[in-house]
Amino acid sequence: MKRRNLLQMSGLSLSLAIAGCFRDDSDESEQREVFEDPNPQLFDGEGPTIIEEVRNEGGFFAVEYEHDGDGDFTVELRSEEASHSLVLVDREGAVEGRWAEGTYDAEYVIEVTATGDWHLRVEQPRPSQEDVFSLPASLSGEWPDYAGPYEFTGQTSINATYSGEGRFVARILGPHGNPRKPLFETDSSFEGETTETYDGAGWVYIEAYDEWTLEINR
Repeated sequence: MKRRNLLQMSGLSLSLAIAGCFRDDSDESEQREVFEDPNPQLFDGEGPTIIEEVRNEGGFFAVEYEHDGDGDFTVELRSEEASHSLVLVDREGAVEGRWAEGTYDAEYVIEVTATGDWHLRVEQPRPSQEDVFSLPASLSGEWPDYAGPYEFTGQTSINATYSGEGRFVARILGPHGNPRKPLFETDSSFEGETTETYDGAGWVYIEAYDEWTLEINR
């Protein structure tokens, strides 16, 4: 698994910082069209932890994660106040990726189940209209990821490929993270094309654990 520039806090099971990022942005393979939160929260730990210091103002909410252990790795975002919970990742072994969806304006905690070292980057980017990307877009990866937001103007043609045997889901999220119905959803490798009618700014989220591509045309 590719290592990133990680905040290291020896002797602590949990650490919090408001700076930096996992990726080395000098690596062109990591470049993607995305508006990032200029003040992310970074959490590092080892083993199971409940994180209570989670900032949340409701709306689009994104988490980048990495796990170096051999056993189970589960991350759940949960709010008792809003009676709302979301499982961000539930895998076994070393894994990395990004997750995105919307939250309520309420207090949330993040519960981590892990056997080894883990790292989380929590973002709530708030792009202006000037920060929205134009289509077309060409996306690719081998882990869950998100990109955007993009400006959609009516009917859009979307092509996808997937080379894995596990779950693959691609969908558009509204500007506040509300998920729309999947563009593609499969449990095996495939090549496909679809059209989607959507107007306004939207994020693109892909859930996959093998090589995938997504071409979004005007």
